[in-house]
Amino acid sequence: MNTPNPSDLDEVLAKISEITRESATGDYIYRGEPKHYDKVFSNLYRDYHDIEAEHFDIAVVQAEILKEAREYIPDEMDDFKLLVTLQHFGAKTNLIDFTTDYLVALFFACNGEPGKPGRVILLQRQSEAYTLEKPSGTIQRADIQKIIFVRAPQGFVTPDKVLSIPASLKSALLDYLRKHHDISTKTIYNDLQGFIKNQRLHKSTYTEFYRGVTCQERGDSAKTQVEKQQWYNAAIEYYTETIALNPDLTEAYNNRGNAYRDIGDFEAAIQDYNTAIALNPEDASAYNNRGNAYRDIGDFEAAIQDFDKAIDLDPENAGVYSARGVAYAGRSDFEAAIQDFNKAIDLDPENVGIYNNRGIAYTGRSDFEAAIQDFNKAIDLDPENAGAYNNRGVAYRHKGDFEAAIQDFNKAIDLDPENAGVYNNRGVAYRDIGDFEAAIQDFNKAIDLDPENVGIYSARGVAYAERSDFEAAIQDFNKSIDLDPENAGIYNNRGIAYAGRSDFEAAIQDFDKAIDLDPENAGVYNNRGVAYRHKGDFEAAIQD
Repeated sequence: MNTPNPSDLDEVLAKISEITRESATGDYIYRGEPKHYDKVFSNLYRDYHDIEAEHFDIAVVQAEILKEAREYIPDEMDDFKLLVTLQHFGAKTNLIDFTTDYLVALFFACNGEPGKPGRVILLQRQSEAYTLEKPSGTIQRADIQKIIFVRAPQGFVTPDKVLSIPASLKSALLDYLRKHHDISTKTIYNDLQGFIKNQRLHKSTYTEFYRGVTCQERGDSAKTQVEKQQWYNAAIEYYTETIALNPDLTEAYNNRGNAYRDIGDFEAAIQDYNTAIALNPEDASAYNNRGNAYRDIGDFEAAIQDFDKAIDLDPENAGVYSARGVAYAGRSDFEAAIQDFNKAIDLDPENVGIYNNRGIAYTGRSDFEAAIQDFNKAIDLDPENAGAYNNRGVAYRHKGDFEAAIQDFNKAIDLDPENAGVYNNRGVAYRDIGDFEAAIQDFNKAIDLDPENVGIYSARGVAYAERSDFEAAIQDFNKSIDLDPENAGIYNNRGIAYAGRSDFEAAIQDFDKAIDLDPENAGVYNNRGVAYRHKGDFEAAIQD
């Protein structure tokens, strides 16, 4: 399931191939830099490069540093070993660190400055302008990074080749290096000194991360969909910045995936959960989150597999059983769903959402009394829960108690006046009792709140058709088909409307389309048969 974006992967492999190809023409060492500097210089030279003194000599500055440093060390140490030690602990020296591994250099070119292009520098091993020297094996991180130091008397070197790394490709390259070569922040900076050296990066990372968390929480509590969208988009930006600073932070992918899911970008959400799972295969929350995203797009099998894994890792988590129950209900396996909700309630008997979910499952299997009991319990636990009133209203409507249903929808609307679904449900209830004017008013309001919702246009179309306003009905069904051209039910409804205005040819065409999409639907054959009968084609009618 962990599938990278194909275009990103192509670009990653092309960039690595470019470095490999350019390296084949000489005997090179490599250096990665996260942005394009004026020169390739030592960190000591960087502090003095703007001095315009005619006789400035960086070697003199370094000699003074060595002299002062020797006052702090008890044993004899040659100059190079002392310089390496100083640089290891974060002091500035005239050593320029390169690596013998271009993939390590590529990591450094991508690790930082997320909005700027990085570069990989190729330098010939042999030159009269500098010498190379390897550090001793006493520093573990130097071995991991395959460091080789360039000692340049002037403090800088002129690269033989510079290969640019686009800013937009940095994240994908870091992901590839981690997955396929085990090169990451954790493996490159694998000691305490590495952590200290990058402490500023850690601080920046978590600053961006918690800004993202704050925005996400504000999105969760926002009252309008527009406001929610704005906060979730802001959260995504902060999490993206976090990942650019530290591409190994599992929580950032998990949280960004949740934010993508909140704005309806399920493909991006699943990619983030894939990465979180790749970074930490024992993280139950990542499997749970990915299962929720699969469930959102209707892939219930994949969802249930993820929930199974999450339960294996965390068998006492009520939320995962509830989430798996919702997935079972989504594929109409209401018995399995109810079993999961029972288990979730055993683990968390005061959880409103679980009673709500079990009530929906009972409604799905037409056990409306049990459903209403669960919604009653949810309302007892949280009398301000609009969803529970709405769901109980649906159960009452299916039971035929339209007065109780409308009362519950009224209460849900009082609690959540911007919820298109509740207006739609109340509209359906009004339609059921023949109050088409009230129904259409509710559908109008629902469409104002959610103008891209196929079901609401279709529901309003049915109301128009039932009051014999077939032109308005057909317009609504046309809109529904524009939004969802593969929905057999809408073609069937439009066919009924065409038949209502005696346009039997158009009706039969719609019933034909509905049958193509759903050839096992008996009602559509019946409706087409009625149209054929009205048209006078009794043989075709009888066959249907």
